[in-house]
Amino acid sequence: MPLNLDTFRSVAHQTHFSSRDLAVQGEGDGADVRLGNFVFSQSEETNVATMAAFKAALEKEYGVFGTHAFDTVLGARSQMHKSLRAADVTATLSALETVKKNRFIGELSRQLDTNPKFRELSPGMRKLVRSSISDAPIDGSLKDCATDADLAKKAVARIERGVESAKEFVERMKKTNPNYDVDQGTHALEGRKETETDAKPNEATGLRRLKNIFRGKETSIEDRVKKGFLGAGMRVNRSNTNPVILEKLKTNGVEPGFIYRNDWSKDDTRGFMSDFASAENRTALDTLKANDHAFAQKCEGKGLRAQILLAGRAHPAAMSAVAELLIEEAAKLALGGQDAMQNPPDAVKSLAKALKGRFAEDDLKTLANLRPDGATLSKSGAAVLREVKLDLFTEVRDAVMSMRPKNADDTANVLYDRSPVFRHFADRAIVKLDYNEGDKLYGGAGGAGSFRRPERIIVPRGAVFGRIYRFTSRQSADTISAGAVTEALANDLTRIAGVPSQELEIVRGQYSDGHPKIMLAAKFANGYKDLEAGMLKDGRVVKPADADPELKMESLGKYKAFFLVTADRDGIGKRGQNKGFAGG
Repeated sequence: MPLNLDTFRSVAHQTHFSSRDLAVQGEGDGADVRLGNFVFSQSEETNVATMAAFKAALEKEYGVFGTHAFDTVLGARSQMHKSLRAADVTATLSALETVKKNRFIGELSRQLDTNPKFRELSPGMRKLVRSSISDAPIDGSLKDCATDADLAKKAVARIERGVESAKEFVERMKKTNPNYDVDQGTHALEGRKETETDAKPNEATGLRRLKNIFRGKETSIEDRVKKGFLGAGMRVNRSNTNPVILEKLKTNGVEPGFIYRNDWSKDDTRGFMSDFASAENRTALDTLKANDHAFAQKCEGKGLRAQILLAGRAHPAAMSAVAELLIEEAAKLALGGQDAMQNPPDAVKSLAKALKGRFAEDDLKTLANLRPDGATLSKSGAAVLREVKLDLFTEVRDAVMSMRPKNADDTANVLYDRSPVFRHFADRAIVKLDYNEGDKLYGGAGGAGSFRRPERIIVPRGAVFGRIYRFTSRQSADTISAGAVTEALANDLTRIAGVPSQELEIVRGQYSDGHPKIMLAAKFANGYKDLEAGMLKDGRVVKPADADPELKMESLGKYKAFFLVTADRDGIGKRGQNKGFAGG
């Protein structure tokens, strides 16, 4: 059986020397932990295996908290392939309580930003709820929170208790003081104020999100991870329109950064609670079709909901249509309709289970046939749908966010392609040039001084040359920002010239003193492979036997000519890296 945490804890306590290494010997069921050398470290291979085994043991016992604690205490050390010491085991276990508190408070903040029951309260009532929660954010033990979903449910329950507590407080105050006023009532959630469209192949993307900004406390992500304030699965920023969740730190290349996926936003909640069939939302759809002939052609012969699903986040009520689609399919499944959808995705199965546990059969029948006429919603249907949206907001939101192109058994997900909204949450992106203030060589606070590349770049270059490279390649904050602008401009020129290129955007950030930090965000291209993946032979590009049939090799000469004209002679690296193929 895999090594457990007690084994590591026991071995760490066997030595009086906190700097003593621990080492894993053997593999699989035969693996064991022993004390390592006194002076010299174990081999790099042993260090990597020991760190991996310790992380797995932490995650098995503490779930997301174990991952967070490992990354906080040992993330950087693990990247450097250093050994696991007895002191490291003790420090990681000691960090768990702080990590749990930080993570739960972070999840509370995330849920408060988007929870419709909270967002619909008046400003005065919202202030009371926040005060109630801040006085006692954690109610009970976090022992059972093994996953992010468990943590989210506990945070939602705490918010709902806070809402009830605030209402009870107001009632008590009114009994003693009839004139007491806390600005009660509800605050109507309107449609999304911001919309976005997918970038076209030859469209410049560099300035698309220039109005968005990561504040001073939302960048230098690696520094925040090391301090325990941030972990994988936690929200990075507080944007109303484009909040993102940390997947992991960037571990390749020479620049620091992080990988993220999009989170649900306040604007998404506004769209979620709206009626996509309202006159205002019908007008928004007509405007989209008038401005995009290709989109209008796709909409021909389709019902209102299907058209808005196709529009995706370019329509202000897309989240309403997407949520209704999943609720309808989940209700059919909850009623026992196994043939309602062949091989329903896990997101629909989970939502069906939640619906069946909370709603009567008559309600499920109503939800399973919400719009038989395509766009007409009955009064009873509207009431039940609103109740589901309010009571099962977290479950519906998570179902939308967890949809993927393939099901668990690797078969196609028939719902995924119905709307680009699902791709918005499924796609991952990378932020580059997020230099950390902990990596400064000298200088004062914030953006002053000279910033070094991450310590991990030493490993592939060797201890001596790697340190020299890290020292000589240091740059000022403004030089780094200028390089980001240049790269975004070059990428835009390449896209405009018709050479397929990544969707690269300038992302504004701040150092701790408010000094501007210019970074780059790039979407991952699904299925991307470098040219070096069997496509270079004797200096020539060849088409592999198993290549995508849509692969057009004749375009490569034109693209290479563009690289030469623009002096980008490293457009295709010597090993075939930097450029590659995706989707033909």
